[in-house]
Amino acid sequence: MWSEAGFTALHEKVRAELNDTVVDIAKQVERILTTVFNINKRLKGRVDMSMALGFPISRRR
Repeated sequence: MWSEAGFTALHEKVRAELNDTVVDIAKQVERILTTVFNINKRLKGRVDMSMALGFPISRRR
């Protein structure tokens, strides 16, 4: 069962850490998107994706 004091303490803890957590997640997303962009840039026009995946797209289920 929740108490008002317990809820308030948890609320304050989450509020204190929220900005840092959001920044950390945003940095991770930025790294991932940058990596995906760079991979797509390198592959653009060079590799048929069905060949890159090892088998034709039409044969996948």
